[in-house]
Amino acid sequence: MRIRPYSLGAITLQSGKFDVADRLFYSYIGSWNNAINSPTDLRELIPEIYTLPELFINRNNYDYGLTQDKIPIDNVILPSWAKENPYVFVSKIRS
Repeated sequence: MRIRPYSLGAITLQSGKFDVADRLFYSYIGSWNNAINSPTDLRELIPEIYTLPELFINRNNYDYGLTQDKIPIDNVILPSWAKENPYVFVSKIRS
């Protein structure tokens, strides 16, 4: 959703705006923990996670809003071992 044309498709799907911030993918660890602990979370890892570091970067400076906890949604929050660098992250999960 952070890469065109997918971002434009997401906006079109939601009648001209992005979905509610709490439902957006914004934290890799948060999504991982939720998928492990919640039987109703049915996310899947798309192949692009392993091949497209730009997937984690908000290069177009879209305003995705704030979560209920007032966390601004921007770049995806990566694990600390990735040093907040999506290129390092993708390289390490592929090895």
